Amino acid sequence: MEFEFELYHNILFLSLNPKKCHALKDAFFRDQLLKIKKEHYIFQPLYDNDFEKPLTPKRKYYVSLIENEAIKYLNTINTELNKALSLNEKKYLFDSFYKIINLKFREIQTICTKEGYSYNKLKEGIENENLEDEVYIIQYLKTELIRIYLEITEKFSDLKTNDIYNEGEIYKVYFKEKSASPSLFHQQYK
Repeated sequence: MEFEFELYHNILFLSLNPKKCHALKDAFFRDQLLKIKKEHYIFQPLYDNDFEKPLTPKRKYYVSLIENEAIKYLNTINTELNKALSLNEKKYLFDSFYKIINLKFREIQTICTKEGYSYNKLKEGIENENLEDEVYIIQYLKTELIRIYLEITEKFSDLKTNDIYNEGEIYKVYFKEKSASPSLFHQQYK
């Protein structure tokens, strides 16, 4: 099982990159939003993402895409880890997940640094609407990846072979920034 983030890769680098969508109108995003098939968890997630609510059709579309992909991904990895026959197979799958999510964290950090997509910039306000959308979408994608990491590493912590980080450590290690205060995540059940 390969734990790829193909849709997220497309948002970061390819055709779904928000920078490439400036000419598209709100009607396009409203129409695309209606075409997204809603995913549902097959397990009880531990965390909710309390990121700022999307207010524009473009942001609603991207949030729905990113959220659905997170649910699909979490369902897949949860199923694969639970059905693995041996502890070694589970550890192999967990390590595969860990490597690919580390790569995505580094890619997002590189993009945020290069393009100036800091969360603080979003909180302070951006006059250019296109740039504000880009920052919002990439920051939302980042928080969903962090949520995926937290879900999997907490649920399957007995499989760890590498250092496992909490939310604050993730922000510090991968993004060289302080985590949002208050946290963008809250635990549903503990």
